Amino acid sequence: MMKNVLIVFCVLCAINCDNSPKSEKKISRKFQVEQSRFPTVLEQIFEVHGGLNRWEQMKRLEFSFDNSNTTERHSVDLKSRKTLIESEAYTIGFDGSNTWIKSDNNTFNIDPKFYYNRMFYLYAMPFVVSDPGIFYTERKDATLEFERYGAVHIGFRRSIGTSPQDEYIIYYNKKTMEMTWLAYTVTYFDKKRSTDWYFVKYDNWQEVNGLKLPKTMITYSTKDDKPSEPIKTINFFDVSVTLDTIDDQKFEAIKGSRFVQ
Repeated sequence: MMKNVLIVFCVLCAINCDNSPKSEKKISRKFQVEQSRFPTVLEQIFEVHGGLNRWEQMKRLEFSFDNSNTTERHSVDLKSRKTLIESEAYTIGFDGSNTWIKSDNNTFNIDPKFYYNRMFYLYAMPFVVSDPGIFYTERKDATLEFERYGAVHIGFRRSIGTSPQDEYIIYYNKKTMEMTWLAYTVTYFDKKRSTDWYFVKYDNWQEVNGLKLPKTMITYSTKDDKPSEPIKTINFFDVSVTLDTIDDQKFEAIKGSRFVQ
């Protein structure tokens, strides 16, 4: 976002200093190259879901869902990606550098460093794949549950995040350009490329502050690299995405918590 702002500033300065057609033509071409780093189909998907410009204006995302015997409340600073997950059984935070957890009787048995942003990444689709350091490949259409979808493959450059070998595929409705399925791999634990694909169906969307965000997601078992049977339906509620920021103190480790190594 900051890069785009700088480019626009340079364009305005150049126009004020030199109104010649030659200068304008060069600047216009450079600006267009910067704006076209996404495949056209992905730009269309962003637009159907409210627009990438609208998403980039937002600074705060919060949502809740029922998980096992507790309700989780996720609060995310969209610029720093600092995160807080609150529930009756455990609290997990990422302060921008370190991950911490407070868990009753230490019963939380998933690596918090893996867990803290997992649901955010699924929930913030498709906008989250506009992050820097990502490359895209359009794939052949695919049939999932007897419906045919367009497909965009997402990969990461080696220096991005803790699991740069993760892969994603967005499957979209070719008539409406709405995202319907997500396939993804998990490489956090083995640190190597995986051939095991997991599937999530975005069964229902809701409009929140001008953006189309998930209302219901369904996880699926996998057979022959295709979704097979539904496993779990996740319903999201109390969703908000806003222009205001979250106080940094909200993400600091609380009394009785421990940092995760």
